[in-house]
Amino acid sequence: MKAFPKPFSGCADSNRGMDLRDYFAAAAMTGICAHLGGAAQKGNETIYEAHARWAYLAADAMMKARKQ
Repeated sequence: MKAFPKPFSGCADSNRGMDLRDYFAAAAMTGICAHLGGAAQKGNETIYEAHARWAYLAADAMMKARKQ
């Protein structure tokens, strides 16, 4: 499913749009990065990898909630 299915100017592939999951992850990333503590790291991952992992966990939860 696309977040922006209609073509818009300035996009190299304007017919595809952004995946809704990626849109949700980007929105979650804003909150994660704004939080002073950030995401907890696992193993040897960087803080940026931890933030990305948390953002997609949140996006997956939002996608699941949408289907209910």
